[in-house]
Amino acid sequence: NLYHIRGRDGAVIADRFDVVDRVRIQPEGVRYHDLVLDLWLYRDGETLIEDEDELAEAVAAGQVSPARQALIERTRNLLLRRGPRIVSGAVASLARLTVDRPS
Repeated sequence: NLYHIRGRDGAVIADRFDVVDRVRIQPEGVRYHDLVLDLWLYRDGETLIEDEDELAEAVAAGQVSPARQALIERTRNLLLRRGPRIVSGAVASLARLTVDRPS
C-alpha cells in the first residue's frame, strides 16, 4: 500500500509503504490484512522503517506465521532496494489515468 504525500505547494514530502496482504477491492471499499511493517522514503534519501519492534513482538507471540514472516522480510528488502523505482512507476501510471475535465 503506497501513500505519495505532497505538501500544499504540491512538492513531494515523502512516500510511505504499508506492508499488506490479502488486498480486496470491492464496491464497499478496499480491505486488506496489515502486516505491521511500514517503510518511509523521504526526498533527501533517508529511509525509516517503522514498527519492527511491534512485528518482533507479534512473531514472538506466535501471531505471525513463518511464511508470513518470510513474506514481510522479502517485501521489506524489495522496498529498500527498489522503493523509489516503484514509486516512480506508480506515479507515472496514475498520471496516465488522470483525465482533465472541463469545469
